Amino acid sequence: MHKILAAVVLAVLTGCRVAPPVRSPPTLGVLLEALGLERKDVSLRGDRLLDPDRLELNRRLLERPLDTATEISGVTVRSGDPVRRSLMLAMEVLGDSTEVRESSSPGLSQVLSRAREVFSRTPTMMDLFSVLHPDSNLTQPELNRRIERGRAIDLNAMSRAALHLVDALRPLVTKPEDRWITAFGENIIVGTTGRDTFRHRASLILDPGGADVYIDIGSSGPDLPVSVVIDLGGDDSYSGKIGTGWNGLGVLFDLAGDDLYDGGDGPSQGAGIGGVGILWDASGNDIYVGGAGSQGFGLYGIGLLVDESGDDRYTSELLAQGASGPRGVGVLMDAAGNDVYRAGGRFRDFREEGRFYKSMAQGFSLGLRFSASGGVGLLHDQGGNDDYEVAYFGQGAAHWGGVGMLIDGNGQDRYRARRYAQGAGTHLAVGVLHDGAGEDLYSIDGVGQGCGHDLSLGVLFDDVGNDMYDGRYLCQGVGSANGIGILRDREGDDTYRASGAETQGHGQRFRDYGSIGLIQDDEGRDRYARGGDRSIWISGSGGGVDR
Repeated sequence: MHKILAAVVLAVLTGCRVAPPVRSPPTLGVLLEALGLERKDVSLRGDRLLDPDRLELNRRLLERPLDTATEISGVTVRSGDPVRRSLMLAMEVLGDSTEVRESSSPGLSQVLSRAREVFSRTPTMMDLFSVLHPDSNLTQPELNRRIERGRAIDLNAMSRAALHLVDALRPLVTKPEDRWITAFGENIIVGTTGRDTFRHRASLILDPGGADVYIDIGSSGPDLPVSVVIDLGGDDSYSGKIGTGWNGLGVLFDLAGDDLYDGGDGPSQGAGIGGVGILWDASGNDIYVGGAGSQGFGLYGIGLLVDESGDDRYTSELLAQGASGPRGVGVLMDAAGNDVYRAGGRFRDFREEGRFYKSMAQGFSLGLRFSASGGVGLLHDQGGNDDYEVAYFGQGAAHWGGVGMLIDGNGQDRYRARRYAQGAGTHLAVGVLHDGAGEDLYSIDGVGQGCGHDLSLGVLFDDVGNDMYDGRYLCQGVGSANGIGILRDREGDDTYRASGAETQGHGQRFRDYGSIGLIQDDEGRDRYARGGDRSIWISGSGGGVDR
């Protein structure tokens, strides 16, 4: 079944009608022909944003929406060391194509010296996060000054220094030896196998085991350009700013245990604010609680949270779980387990009389309108039966020049959202949700499930499984305000429910021309609120086809 709904750059048609029958099974090409389009017409101009923060990935996806599947296959965290791969992915997205090979010898002293030198040169700006915080009251001149300071950061030098240090730390993680420990200098704390409490930041904190308590550690700053924490085992409790790169490099490696991470109000748990922040948890059923800017967040920097195994629970308030701001990359990579993701609950959205909250999470990027394009936010969950929930903005969404992606490998997953989610791009942005396999449920009120709004691209791909899509308006392959929306389901007996008129291939006419929406299902017996199984239909300035 090849279902494709399209909202096209044509005169608006009214109502819903069935297109002329075809002798062979309908395809995307057949639908485009019925609409008077070619593949090259499914495109958006990529040169509308010219600010220096705008990333090449945004431009490529806008210009070639039908190649989205190929593009996102290159940005998933593949096999190998997940921390190294995530960091290299961030570097590639930011435009650093240099291959950084692993060193054959640790060279930790030299690597540390170089990292400290690089991060010591980073301009001090602990207030940079205020350019995105909802409670900020910056004037436009103040905002512009902080953006310019962020643009002055040498992200390539920082990310390469961080990558070399991650490589050099591997021997210390697998087999701590004095010669590696002492390379950090005098600012070193070594714990015991009992219950230790660590309250002071250091160049290195190394703990061999035990149920330990950590407070504001593994966080860099102007006074400490590089801070590393390695915990080899135990059910530990972490609070405050941990694994956070504030104008520097903050690293936290936890190798085993069922751990609790509480980031408080501020950026934490793999956050890079004008720096690089890394949190790696190798095993255990963990709980992550974060505020704004956490759990894989980057702003003029790189933030990584990598969890390799366990049934984990992530909750956050805003801009988290693989999120970014201008010239930032935020990645949350979870390799295995039945995980729960929740975001929102603190900052109300002005729509719907403030009854719902902003989430801006789970693969989301936020730009600053007319000032700075967003970066790249990625949540990559490789497997497990996962549960995702946001309110406004998330689950593969972006705003103003950013790219937000949620990629789930397999499992029976549940996606719930209010609006602007599940593959939603708004204002020259790109949002992508890709689910590999499993019988999944997608539920949204509106503006999502493959919706591009205002010269943006929104994409939802589901490969295999009997899936349920439930929405109310502007969802399920819809182009709004001259955007492009794509929903593609490759295999399974699927159900598409939508109560509103502007759904399942509807294209709005706006600014004197149309929009493009695509929905494609390759195999299975499917049910629709409009259209039908094995047919072509046209609605508004768009239509649909089921093979």
